[in-house]
Amino acid sequence: MADDAPLDPFDLIRQFEGFTDKPKWDHKQWSVGYGRKAAHPGEITTREAEDQWLSNTQIPKLQTSIDTAFPGHKMTPSQRASLISFTHNLGPGWMSENGNRLQAAVRAGDWNTASNVMGEYVKASGKFEPGLARRRAIEGSILRGGPADLPPPPSYSSPPASRSMAYYDDPAYGDDGYESPEKIKMRIARKRELFKYGH
Repeated sequence: MADDAPLDPFDLIRQFEGFTDKPKWDHKQWSVGYGRKAAHPGEITTREAEDQWLSNTQIPKLQTSIDTAFPGHKMTPSQRASLISFTHNLGPGWMSENGNRLQAAVRAGDWNTASNVMGEYVKASGKFEPGLARRRAIEGSILRGGPADLPPPPSYSSPPASRSMAYYDDPAYGDDGYESPEKIKMRIARKRELFKYGH
């Protein structure tokens, strides 16, 4: 499968999670930074520190977990990035759980089924989360090798409780914080060009 503009898990996670320098309650834990479990409810962090943690600690750990669970399985860098983003959000348990359908689909290289199964992980604390549904749609689209025909993001009278899962901090994303996979790739490409020429 071609991967002409591979996605970086660092960019995906930062966009999906958003950033907070102070812990916020996130269903089952206090989370800070880009969805990292806070050491304690009073922990304060910086974007620079969390960038380093995400790049140097979390992503390599998740990539090793995926490579260990699926040794020798062919996947594009973007598919790997999607699985890393998903596992950062959900945890690595799906890769070792007996009878897990997503695990079986990835092991079989059946990316259409993997995408569909991934789309079932849209609840937090037992309740449907529109933000998670949009995230899974994008992650699943990447697994299939291209953008999905995503429904328009829902309207909110107020931000959802799990803002870090559904919204981005950068106002360039628009009021709803939504980006399609195509827009993500275009924006990352622009950033790389600016960095290349020192802007």
